[in-house]
Amino acid sequence: MDRKIIIIAAVVSMLIAVVAGLALHHPANNAAHPEGTWWHCAACGHDFAMSTRDLGDWYQNHYGHGVQCPSCGSEKTVRSYKCPACGKVYPTHDAKKCPACGAPVPMDQ
Repeated sequence: MDRKIIIIAAVVSMLIAVVAGLALHHPANNAAHPEGTWWHCAACGHDFAMSTRDLGDWYQNHYGHGVQCPSCGSEKTVRSYKCPACGKVYPTHDAKKCPACGAPVPMDQ
């Protein structure tokens, strides 16, 4: 009888832990940016992605500073876009088509 109670209590505890873990889990990205945000460094030419969580943390901890390039450390970075057709990352918001392959730019960029 006591063994059944212990097993039931253990199972209930595990279920509570799983539900709590799922409720507290916050993904690194969001629906608007499922791959994160793309950046281009004007100083060294490095293209990189940053999760929306990391971007929020960066701005919270480095108020007034630009995003730092993980390759050279420069803050001369600009928000960029990744072509869904060829994968090229380019730092322009006004483009109507990808500068590398000519594919039309999605309207949400």
